Formats: sequence, structure tokens, C-alpha cells
Amino acid sequence: MDYLSQFPFFITVFPVGLVFWILGFYFVNHPPKKINPLMGYRTPRSMKNQESWDFAQIYSSELFKKYGALMMFVSFLDFFMPAIGAGTKVSLGVVAVIIPIAYIIYQTERTLKEKFGDKK
Repeated sequence: MDYLSQFPFFITVFPVGLVFWILGFYFVNHPPKKINPLMGYRTPRSMKNQESWDFAQIYSSELFKKYGALMMFVSFLDFFMPAIGAGTKVSLGVVAVIIPIAYIIYQTERTLKEKFGDKK
């Protein structure tokens, strides 16, 4: 059985969800200590000062754990939608990956703005 062609939504979404979930656990326990341009949740608002950086690392990591688990769960829907074409399933998989990423950024930025404001 060729799982890639039979379950493309699962193959697209589950591994990304697993990586999100693992990275979420890792960064909750080992967040980047200092503001840096290479690793961690890096946006202008999160990099304004050390306090917002520290908060953003933990907050976004918790969201990564939550939405990674949700993505892994949702990926199993592929086993119950056999009538949908493979191309459509891949497209739905891409959307199922992009939406959590966008929401994690939106939610973290909104919370940073509420907690720290827009002051420099």
C-alpha cells in the first residue's frame, strides 16, 4: 500500500505537528536566554527588550505544543475522507499547516502587545 498517495493529508500534517509539539516541549524547558537573530520566537516586538523576549519564548512554545498536538490529531481525519482527491488533500494539508503558524504568531503578538504595549 502506498501511504503517500493514499493519505497525503496525514503525511503533510502529522510530521509538521510532531515537529511543532517536540519543539514546543524543548523550548518551554530550554528557551533561548538572550535575544538573538538565529533561534527562538523572533519578531520586532519580541526582541524589543529582554523581558518581552523571555515571555515570548515561553508563550509561543506553549502554543507550539498545543497546536502541534492539535495538528497531529487532525491529521488522522485523512483516514475518514477517502472520497476526496489526493490533490485536494494535499491542499487541505498545506492550509492545516499554515493556519496554526499564522495563529501562533497572531496570538503571541497580540499578547505581547497587551502585556508590554508598543513602547520601546
